[in-house]
Amino acid sequence: MLRSAQHMLNTRRTRATFLLCFCLLMIVLSELGTALSQSNLGFSTLWPPSGLYLLALTFTPRIKEDWPSLFFAAALANMISDLFIHNFGFVVTLCFIASNSISAMTGAYVARYFIFGQ
Repeated sequence: MLRSAQHMLNTRRTRATFLLCFCLLMIVLSELGTALSQSNLGFSTLWPPSGLYLLALTFTPRIKEDWPSLFFAAALANMISDLFIHNFGFVVTLCFIASNSISAMTGAYVARYFIFGQ
């Protein structure tokens, strides 16, 4: 499975398209998570972008090359959603980026260890 994903991400155009789609899907899923939220505090009990982020990090073949680009795409999606759509502060947005990234990267690292032995 990792080899087919690696073949797909080899070309620059395909990688850029993948990252753009990932970023747009993160924005859509964050709006879905906000719509499903029970409170107006900006926090949600169900956050679909975390699942997408975890999935993308778990199944990307090259950690050193792909994880930073996925991090920046997810950070861009968080900034667009939090700063421009919901008008959260910059510090709050950075905290959301950090918490989402740390949880997704930790989960992906553990999943890769147990699934692929890496």
